[in-house]
Amino acid sequence: CVCVCVCVCVFSVYCLTWHACVYARVGKYGHKVKPSFFLNTPYVLCPLLFGYRILSTPRRGYSPAISVKKRSAAMLLLDAFLALGLALLILIFVGRGVAASGSPSYYFELYTADYEPYLLDATNYGAIQALLYSFYYVPACVAAVYALYTPGCKWLPDIATLMAGGVVQGQLSYMHSSLAQWTVPESRVPGDAMPVFWFVNLAVAIVPQLLMMRSLSMPRFFSASAKKTE
Repeated sequence: CVCVCVCVCVFSVYCLTWHACVYARVGKYGHKVKPSFFLNTPYVLCPLLFGYRILSTPRRGYSPAISVKKRSAAMLLLDAFLALGLALLILIFVGRGVAASGSPSYYFELYTADYEPYLLDATNYGAIQALLYSFYYVPACVAAVYALYTPGCKWLPDIATLMAGGVVQGQLSYMHSSLAQWTVPESRVPGDAMPVFWFVNLAVAIVPQLLMMRSLSMPRFFSASAKKTE
């Protein structure tokens, strides 16, 4: 019951946030956002607060402090690094998704024009991939951050493995298409944008691999038995 409530809260928050983000910044009226737009705030905050209330309520047979103390300082530092990396991926996925949707915002137009023009290529491959990342991998990243600090999330190794495999395949195809000679010149990455292009896309490809190795290297922390007091 708790898992169902948490899933509903996360789903509601993400869907409403993405809906508000897209309708605020994408489309021919995206540059005419009015103060009334912020009336959507309660629809985002209420599920978020409800989910926090559920997650923060102690449950029988659950002692997170006992399991968390078993991690070394190095492992805690690695988890913090992974959490920051996942937060960076969330920003990248959401930003590229909005940019690929044709946002009229100056910054998104600048990014697609000067750094990743393949997002708006006529084939729509870059746009579709960016939207898939924003719709599916953003919730996965949020769940992964939660699992890194909550013992007993036995589903993380499976999700991390699936995400790592999908991202590698997707990034290799996307980066190759963005740099290939047969891609129209207007959609290729400009020469002076290479550092930003490689940083963003290698971060997207590498962070999920690190998360997968982390979840598989210490499976006991993510096993169901980690929730029980010893």
